[in-house]
Amino acid sequence: MALPFIAGIALGAGIAFAFTKRDEIAKSFKGLNLDKKLKLLNSPTLKSVKEKVVKKPRKTKSTAKQTTQNAENPRS
Repeated sequence: MALPFIAGIALGAGIAFAFTKRDEIAKSFKGLNLDKKLKLLNSPTLKSVKEKVVKKPRKTKSTAKQTTQNAENPRS
């Protein structure tokens, strides 16, 4: 029973520590250029997701109406 309480205290202490040291943390991450690296990694992923979304047919209103009618009047 005490584990969630202890975990909450530890998480809160970690967040408070990170908040007080946020300037130092920001400086250390600026040298890594993570934003550019993440953008390069995500570009092929974004393209593949966009292709899948475009290929997937959209449901029409008639399909939605048919689904609700089937739910209201199920066949035996």
